[in-house]
Amino acid sequence: MADALGTFLVEILPPECNTKGNLSVLKDLCSIGFSILKNGSTGNQVKFQSVFRFLTAFVRDHGDFVENRTREAIIAQTPAEEGKSEIVVLLTDLLLAAVDEFQVASLTTSAFDSNKEQGQGQAAYESKSAPAKKGEAHVGEEICEMLSLFTTCVERCPSFFFQLPSAPGLEGQQDLLHRKATESAIAFLNVSDTQTSTHAMAYLEALVSPIVTLI
Repeated sequence: MADALGTFLVEILPPECNTKGNLSVLKDLCSIGFSILKNGSTGNQVKFQSVFRFLTAFVRDHGDFVENRTREAIIAQTPAEEGKSEIVVLLTDLLLAAVDEFQVASLTTSAFDSNKEQGQGQAAYESKSAPAKKGEAHVGEEICEMLSLFTTCVERCPSFFFQLPSAPGLEGQQDLLHRKATESAIAFLNVSDTQTSTHAMAYLEALVSPIVTLI
């Protein structure tokens, strides 16, 4: 069900939100995204894959608008909450909720904290949980979708992404999402799963490409 709803979210996503009708649709889709996170069964990683895919499409289609609103707020030195448009708020709330819930999901001990080890020297991102049941995605697929979302954010709305807190309710603190995402991506370069390491490399390349262009 979560997978089908995720496909529905991406297909119905309005390419522009320049009318009240389109904005209303976007709000409804984000509400469905929250419902998927809330109602998905414990340990079912498909719900995260679906929401991450929707968020990636959200950023792909509306990243320019989000980036412009974020820059305007920074230049005007507008207080964080006052400077956010409805679209920015929708993206921020769902993105942070999805990433935060994924971190504590049952199939992974921690998606970001690669410095800690589990018992017998096992890296933190290598879950000891039982293999996913039929119809459930492996946690590695969710990590790939999450990294793809982060990569799209860096490419489409970097100012927005670089100021995101690491979790909901931590606005204004030094604990930022992109720092944990980068540490995680570096750790994922060494995993045996080729798909995960490839997505990690793509995220890191997106981070450094603007610097390389300037050299």
